[in-house]
Amino acid sequence: LRDGDRFAAVSWSEALTRLVEMIGAAPGEARAVVSPFMANEDLGALRRVLDAKGFGGGVFRAERGEEVVLPGFPTLALREDRAANVAGAELLGYTRAGDAAAHGGLEDAASHTGVLFVLGDELADAPADFGAAASLFVYVGHFLSPAARNAHVVLPATTFAEMEGSFTNVQRRVQRFWPAVQTSGMSRPAWQILGVLHAGMTGGEVPGTPAEAFALLGGLRAEFAGLDWADLGTEGQPLPEPRALGEAGDWDPPHTGCDANDDGRTAGPPDRGAGGHRVPDLHGDPGAGGVRGAAGHRGDAHAAGAQGQRVDAGPHGPQPRGPRRAAGA
Repeated sequence: LRDGDRFAAVSWSEALTRLVEMIGAAPGEARAVVSPFMANEDLGALRRVLDAKGFGGGVFRAERGEEVVLPGFPTLALREDRAANVAGAELLGYTRAGDAAAHGGLEDAASHTGVLFVLGDELADAPADFGAAASLFVYVGHFLSPAARNAHVVLPATTFAEMEGSFTNVQRRVQRFWPAVQTSGMSRPAWQILGVLHAGMTGGEVPGTPAEAFALLGGLRAEFAGLDWADLGTEGQPLPEPRALGEAGDWDPPHTGCDANDDGRTAGPPDRGAGGHRVPDLHGDPGAGGVRGAAGHRGDAHAAGAQGQRVDAGPHGPQPRGPRRAAGA
């Protein structure tokens, strides 16, 4: 996807096929910086990709403040964590970093020499050379800050307001949410983008709906396996306690990686991606123009947008099924 020192706009199919090859060829483990505003399904899909390459850790940053309870309504409160899905991020293996203002904590990611994913975090306070040491830097998100523009590949993902998914709240209750606004440009839910990427790396199944993406979380944490998407409804369902599932200690996720050569690259013929598997089509791929690929360390403003601009490309994709608001969100 790099084209000298400029960004190149390519189709979803080309971007993800090339990215499978790039991940396979890149040395080192995969680390991540994620946003706790991303859905359970997004965070789980990335964890599956990280596991396939070799999980080297992941962090999130969340603003914190004093809890303020609405008088007379003890269950209605401005919680200490100002992000919606801190519990979901922690359950899926990401650890808290940074201060109470959600700044800092990126030192390990910034110096990582393997594959680096950033999911949703805008990197507004990251150093100008963030990701320069990475063998491959992939940004999946919504806005291009100067640090995000260092990525080798930029994939436009929807915000939670543009998609259907689920969060895990502070009481470990999984709640669904629905889109409130139309999908922008060629953005796609991160779970869909990363699900196709994972299938290209491993030959695994590709989730086609939020319900299918949610079902895959059970392979990462047994608590999620105890829930059914349809049963969440508009009020959500509490996660089963590990002891109720017969667990002893932390859930040990099954191996989801692909075979690797001695030099760390995944095996497989190059015409089928680094993992030897065909990369499935991403739903709604219109051909060229659907994805922004970073082409150069600082990037090109015309191709990828100015500082802070929304990451989209191409014509409008399929629209959500009408705005709805999740109960209790």
